[in-house]
Amino acid sequence: MNKLNLLFLILLLPFIIIIRLFTPNKARRGRMLTDIIERKYPKCKIINIDMQYDNGSSAASTADKTKNVKGAVVIIENNGERRILHLLFTDDIWHITQDVPDSGNDIT
Repeated sequence: MNKLNLLFLILLLPFIIIIRLFTPNKARRGRMLTDIIERKYPKCKIINIDMQYDNGSSAASTADKTKNVKGAVVIIENNGERRILHLLFTDDIWHITQDVPDSGNDIT
C-alpha cells in the first residue's frame, strides 16, 4: 500500500464517523432486539417482529422509516410452544415487559 492510499484512508475515517453519528440506528436496535431474545431463549425461532413507536397519544402504531422505535411485539416459537413477547426500548436498552405463552405446554 502506498502513501497516497494510506493518507486517503486516514482522511476518510473522520467522515465515516460523522456520517455514523447522524444516521438512524434502527438496524442496531433490531440487532439488539434479537440478541436479547436469543439470550433468554437460546434455541427459539422468531416468527414475527412488529416494531412500534409512541406517537404522542395513548395508542402505539406500527413504526415506519421516519419514526423512532419505542417498542416491539415479537412472536417466537421455543421447544414446541409459541410465546408473545412485549418489549420496550428505553435508555438504549431493550426490556422484556411481558412474556405470555400463546400456545403449547405452559397454557393453563
